[in-house]
Parts: sequence; C-alpha cells; structure tokens
Amino acid sequence: MKTYDIAFDIGTTNLEANLIDTETGRTAARGRLENPQSAYGADVVTRIERMQKKGRAALSDALLGGMRELAERLVRETRGPVPAEAAPAPEEGAPAPEETAPAPEAEPAAIRTVAVSGNTILEHFAAGLDPSPIAVPPFTPETLFREVTPRKLAVFPDADAYFAPCVSGYVGGDIVSGMACLGLADVDELTLYVDIGTNGEIALGDRGGYLTCATAAGPAFSGAGMRGSDLIDAIADLLNRGMLMKSGRFAGKHIREHELTAETARGPKAVSRTTVHNLQLAKGAVRGGIETLLSLAGRSADDIGHLIVAGDFGARIDVENAKRIGLLPAIPTERIVQAGNMSLRGAAFLLAAKGRETALRTAELCRIVELSGDALFAEQYLKHINFNA
Repeated sequence: MKTYDIAFDIGTTNLEANLIDTETGRTAARGRLENPQSAYGADVVTRIERMQKKGRAALSDALLGGMRELAERLVRETRGPVPAEAAPAPEEGAPAPEETAPAPEAEPAAIRTVAVSGNTILEHFAAGLDPSPIAVPPFTPETLFREVTPRKLAVFPDADAYFAPCVSGYVGGDIVSGMACLGLADVDELTLYVDIGTNGEIALGDRGGYLTCATAAGPAFSGAGMRGSDLIDAIADLLNRGMLMKSGRFAGKHIREHELTAETARGPKAVSRTTVHNLQLAKGAVRGGIETLLSLAGRSADDIGHLIVAGDFGARIDVENAKRIGLLPAIPTERIVQAGNMSLRGAAFLLAAKGRETALRTAELCRIVELSGDALFAEQYLKHINFNA
C-alpha cells in the first residue's frame, strides 16, 4: 500500500497542504482549499461566538472535513489520469471484439503522519478542543500543544497527528513552526519575525530568547477590498506625489475630494479617506508592536540583523514601499527576507521527530508580551499611526 505524510497550514481563510511521498521524501502534490469554517464567520473570534449556538462539533467537523477533502484530492492527483489507448476501428462485417477485462483499480493509499500548523484557536478546533477561553481575558488556551506524544484525528484514524506548539492564545503554532523551520532557535543575530494578516504576530530575539506579541491589524492587510500589497503601493505613491499628508489627510487641492487615484504596478487604484484611515490603524498596530518589543529588549531597529516577513501577504509586498509608509523599520533592504508561507513549510518540518524537537525548543524560548492595556504599546501605536514624512 502506498503511504504518504501530509502537512497542513490551517489558515483562517484557506487550508493549504503538502502531500509527502514517504518512500522518496519528496512532495507528491500540493494544494489549497477554502476553509469551510468561513461559513461561520470571517475571523476566529466570530467563529467562537457562532460556536456557542451551533456547538463546537459543527465547527470542528467543518475544519476537519476540509482537511480530509484536501488530502483526498491530493492523493487522487498523484495517480494522474488513466491513459486511454485508441483501438483500431473494426472492418465492416467483422465480429465484435471480445470484451476486455476492466482496468485494475488504483493502488490504495494511506496517510501515515499528519502535521498541523495554525493559530492557537484553529489548532484547538482541529484537535476537537474548546477554544472559547482564548476569546476572553485572561485569554488562556486549554493547551499549548507542547506534548511529544501524537494525537488522533477521526478523519485520519490510522495516522499519528502532531500539532505545532504555541506560545499563547494569540501567538500560535504557525509562528513557532515557521521560526523553527528557519532555525531561529540557534541564531546569534537579533532577528525580527513578522507575519501580517488579520492579526500581526511578531517575534524579536536570538538564541537567548524571543519576545513575542500579537496585534489586531484588522482587514486592511488581509485582502478585504483592495489587496493589501496594492494598498501599500498606493499609499506610498500618494505620499511621494504630495497628494497625501503624513497625518493621513488629503493634501493641497485634493483636500475636499472623497478619494484619490494612485498609480501602482497593477494599475490605477482608487483610495478613499476610510481606506487610508483603516490602513493607518493597522500600520500603527503592527509597527507599534515592533517598536514595543525593541524597546523592551533595549535595542533599536539598527540592531536588527534580519527581518523576516512571513505569510502570503509578506511575499507580495514591495518592501521599499512598506518602509516608505512606516509599516516596516527603515533598515537596509538586504537584511529583509520575504519568506512566504512559513506555516506550511513549518508543518512539513514537524513531520520529522527532529523537527518537532526543534519546534518545542523554539516555543520554550518565546515569552509573550501582552499589549492590551500596555502603556508603552499605546504610546508607540499613536506615534506610528502617521505615515513617514
């Protein structure tokens, strides 16, 4: 029987997976599927609220069903289409050809190991656990998935399932697995790791330890309305052309207009006052989180050896424009790495025992900084709402 391992990135919007051939160790198929939980709300907090009415099982079953559907689709893709050989047409009057035996069925396949990486709430749903305590103070999860023994998932009954260890209710396994995959538990240089979406999750440190935090970035970067990377380009263009002030107000002759037209690599983009304001709030939260961690560490942006921007959003942004609007610190571009979907790479890393050991060690190096009600964060947030001059 053919066997596979499968690595899942369970995101709020999409599920992504790599199917690994256990014989070769190579990726046999890779795919994406919309997270079926989206029917219960666009964000995880809304889904927890819906869970109170629908029951936890409904949301867990939706997520697990999507994972199973994606796995089955990837296994089918590895088999490919069955080639059809054209038979010569029989001569007129010739007897009908004998019936041929049916083609043999495809070799059955089994999933041997499952690795799951996602935010803490989604990992709880996947494991069949109650995530509701994460949504209210003191935001305490039922587990941080620090165990070394595998779990069992009903949709993969014969497989051992491993979950990425988490730091807190809002700094999840997706961050830890990505950091572990990059070997950040062993780096000497000060490293800033940023994953920006609906939430901005941030880690700062080196092999001696990491400070971590989560900020609420809202929909500005997550693809609602204009794509987040396009919005950054648009705002940078308006600033460069003097059409937008650093305060976010429309400038000069445009002061009474309802929207401005920015030029971007993907064409003209209409930017409203509300769009600018929402971006300022998101940017202030992310950059405020970065500066808070730097301040607590007694360091400055000049000390950052590497800035790793993770996630699909991070892979698409123009880092010069991100620095121009003040989302990222103004450090030399050669120190910035656009790493892409590190949660999926991190999940694949967890399929090996050594990877799981590294992820656990990485999680233990991380300390959470709660930004809610923190005076230093409030100060940095307000300071960085404005764009760079």
